Amino acid sequence: MSEYWLLPLIAFASAFTQGSAGFGHALIAIPLFAMLIDVKTAIPLSLLNGILINLTLMFRWHERLDFKKSRPLFTGAVFGIPIGVYFLKSLDPSMIKMGLGSFLIAFAIFSLMVAEIKLRMGARLAYLFGFFSGILGGAFGLNGPISVFFVTTQPWEIDQKKGVLVTYFVVSNIMVITFYALSGLATLAALKWFAICAPFLVAGSLSGSATSDNVHKDTVKRFMYFLIIVMGGMMFAR
Repeated sequence: MSEYWLLPLIAFASAFTQGSAGFGHALIAIPLFAMLIDVKTAIPLSLLNGILINLTLMFRWHERLDFKKSRPLFTGAVFGIPIGVYFLKSLDPSMIKMGLGSFLIAFAIFSLMVAEIKLRMGARLAYLFGFFSGILGGAFGLNGPISVFFVTTQPWEIDQKKGVLVTYFVVSNIMVITFYALSGLATLAALKWFAICAPFLVAGSLSGSATSDNVHKDTVKRFMYFLIIVMGGMMFAR
């Protein structure tokens, strides 16, 4: 029964992180959800949560939205998502957890080692990054890391980057959930937990976004990456 208060608390914390840092919801939510419920329920739940979180942020940041800049990302994702969904549907839950844990640890270590990305990539590469982001989104519900990396390499203002990401997250999450529904992966259990978590997601998103201009983002991100390494390691222990 502890799931009935732990899952909403995790949802609030992950939504607060997304609102404050601009990303990170799924990186925190999925490994923690997977410790309490089946991983094949945790991933669709996180995606449903992500849609509501980013719709809330879209409402708050409506002047920052940019469908033109984000379109190449979700165009590429259309082709990658089915591949990821196939892996999620085919693999044993224990293999999914091992793959998820490995990716979380590798991503967090990379992010800690590379304090600032000064690389500049051509805008056309967005299609390729969207493709691989779609694969990870379909397989693990983690469409954020690769898309965030690409957006970080673009010569855009911070507000533009936030607008591109929140637009991409909403569109790509809806696409992934659609593929899940067609593949039988969007379960009633995920919908039930989403309904329970919904108020906490809105509250977390709004409170996080209200602090986004005041928090020391580097400190928050470093703490988050250390936490992700720990959670990634715990995926191997369960």
